[in-house]
Amino acid sequence: MSLVHTLLLDLEYVDDHLNRSSGKSRLKSVGVLLLTEDRHVDLFLEILEYLLYDLDWVDQMRESFKFEEFAHIQISAVFSLYLLKKLAVKFTDRETIYDAAIKAFPDFDPDWDSEKPMLLIPRVYHMLLIDNFCHPLGLVELKECENTVKK
Repeated sequence: MSLVHTLLLDLEYVDDHLNRSSGKSRLKSVGVLLLTEDRHVDLFLEILEYLLYDLDWVDQMRESFKFEEFAHIQISAVFSLYLLKKLAVKFTDRETIYDAAIKAFPDFDPDWDSEKPMLLIPRVYHMLLIDNFCHPLGLVELKECENTVKK
């Protein structure tokens, strides 16, 4: 299921109960009103609040990556947005942003055993924050050829 569909279902703008066998969803009357009343800012703020506080980012990951330590990425997302504003005025590689986050939250970089490789952490940070949160909201542009971010 796509993030947009999950959002629309969880925010109760669509109903998929009537059409589960077909895989289609229908807009509820509140969803139709949302489209006709030009409430884009309200919707964006509602989606932002939902993504920050209601959706479990770690739960959306593959089972092999579901480490409770990664919940910190969501908890510190507002600070990470500040870092992006400060660091990603130009395209910035993911390690630079991750290094700045670790400088602010040194306890996030736990001394894990070999089952949880340290090289994985910056990638998961980037995936959860940039790929799954900032990019879908249009907060960043990604350069596909490099691991860089631009605000």
